[in-house]
Amino acid sequence: MKKSSLIQCFLWFLVLFAFLFWSGCSLIGLTLGSISDKNNKKELQVSGWEINKIENDQLLTFVLKNGDSIVGRYRQNVILSDEQYKSLYDETYMLLSQNTSLPRIGDTMELKIINPVDKDRISTIRQPFAGFDYTYVMLKGENNSTKWYPYKNIGSAIIDNNVNIDLHKIQQWVKTGEITSRSFIVTDDNTKINPADIQYISFIKKSGNAALTGLLVGLAFDITMIITASNSNLFFSGLDNSGSGLGGNSCPYIYSYDGNNYRLDSETFGGAIFKGVQRTDIDNLDYLKEHKGYYKLRLTNELDETQYVDEFKLIVADHPEGTQVMPSFDGKLHVLNTLQSPERATDNDGNNVLHLIKSKDDKVWISNPFNRNPEIPGDGRDAMEVEFDKPLYAETVKLAFNVQNTQWAASLQKEMLSLHGNKLQDWYQLMDTSEPARNVFTKAMIREGMLLVQVWDGTKWQIKDYVWEVGPALPKDQVVVLDLKDISGDKLKIRFESTVGFWMINSIGADYSEEMTADIHELTAESAIDYSGKYVNELLGNNDGQYLVMPTTKDKVDITFKAIPQKKNATRTYLLKCSGYYHIHTAETGEPKLTLLNKLITEPNAYGQFVLKKLNSELATLMQ
Repeated sequence: MKKSSLIQCFLWFLVLFAFLFWSGCSLIGLTLGSISDKNNKKELQVSGWEINKIENDQLLTFVLKNGDSIVGRYRQNVILSDEQYKSLYDETYMLLSQNTSLPRIGDTMELKIINPVDKDRISTIRQPFAGFDYTYVMLKGENNSTKWYPYKNIGSAIIDNNVNIDLHKIQQWVKTGEITSRSFIVTDDNTKINPADIQYISFIKKSGNAALTGLLVGLAFDITMIITASNSNLFFSGLDNSGSGLGGNSCPYIYSYDGNNYRLDSETFGGAIFKGVQRTDIDNLDYLKEHKGYYKLRLTNELDETQYVDEFKLIVADHPEGTQVMPSFDGKLHVLNTLQSPERATDNDGNNVLHLIKSKDDKVWISNPFNRNPEIPGDGRDAMEVEFDKPLYAETVKLAFNVQNTQWAASLQKEMLSLHGNKLQDWYQLMDTSEPARNVFTKAMIREGMLLVQVWDGTKWQIKDYVWEVGPALPKDQVVVLDLKDISGDKLKIRFESTVGFWMINSIGADYSEEMTADIHELTAESAIDYSGKYVNELLGNNDGQYLVMPTTKDKVDITFKAIPQKKNATRTYLLKCSGYYHIHTAETGEPKLTLLNKLITEPNAYGQFVLKKLNSELATLMQ
């Protein structure tokens, strides 16, 4: 997290945390979700990241990293007894102390405490070590009382024989569960939950006539506050059948029939927000299964937008066992054979994030927009650096990404379009008819919103390619092929960069093997029936400018394909091929903000500053 000076609203953010801490607030989190007023059925949208207080006795659903769920009312946070914690901690000590200096329970620890108001004032504390949790180091004070010292206020920590302790690494280990937290959550039935085991927490918070459904997201846990780690599932918070979608805008949803149910499996042609940037998108379908000789898909519009679908086909790929098939942005399919994980991964502040992105799992790196100052150059951008082993004479590499956009990023598409006011249709016309104007806008989209892929050539970072927007509803596989002829050595260093708060990365892998072939079959639908019972097959058969138009959230199409036999001794992968674009609905009122729009399009990094100012403004409003 950035250590830059904070603007006034963020100071209020810290004040709020302090107030809630000392007033005994039970639970605080960063939330995503949607607000619905049950009395008048009015649906309100909550865009992106927010802060919300959850009262004691609040009914919560804890979704754990192992897939289990616990439903209960939040009662309190408890500290494990000295004996309980020592038993758990001693096991950790035996495993981790061989590579990192760790204190034993009872060791004298010396902390240099920095005064948070006057950082030149430093005090020294020497007390027996008693434990760690997400936010605090615990020492034993007088009368065997437990004293709590925030990591952020500790300048240094040493134990006997002047051995330095790396508290930053220790705090990360507490968050990942490698070191057990001494603080646990307790529910009304006395169930104790380790914060490190929590994937996310869902809740409903009532305020007046409104109810907020959301999830807690974040990085810190202490005796009165919890902000839990998250993964891609958090973005389904607030999703319902009212047509409100996820609170922002993205693209059409595709559901696959798995033999029992339809399951959300793809969102297609993200970022194609007007006709001039219509594109064909190919996406893996992870849940689709043959059922009684057919493959069944469902196309829906669940967002506040009009969707124009030109072509809709199913790709069936049979490939060698032990390989994977993934698409690249240009529509090519790649057979991945020897995918390897990174050897190193660090965020923009140098923190080790390898455990978050080394494999497809429930751990996700999320670009964090908090604690940043829009007036400081660079604070509006975020990055990650990874390093792979590289064959000495490798000329190309296929990078396999599993990534997702945040809901915050999706909501800002509508924000940008709203800046055009009552001239939005004129702007659409310009973008559709003027190639130079469209190219300027597209380059700005890539520069500010896409995940730039840079390679270290020994002296500087070269921008080689980018990952296009994939949408916020679920993670997406994407391949980027890089030319390495000018990259020497046995290491491949790559940097990913974009506007802060826009991307989540689940995994990144590298495949240096030669391209392999697969048996590819492109299927046209046997039937496509819309919600009114009308057959629309002809509209979806080809990329020909004849569109299936879906202007409302009632619109859906059930699409069936005839199954084909699978090749022997092969693995089968299904992929969607879909072409089109969409128009996000805005009020289209007021004069366009041309000066701001011009700045955001032409000035690098201005968009990141705009995003941070909006975020900080919303935080300040929430705290009034």
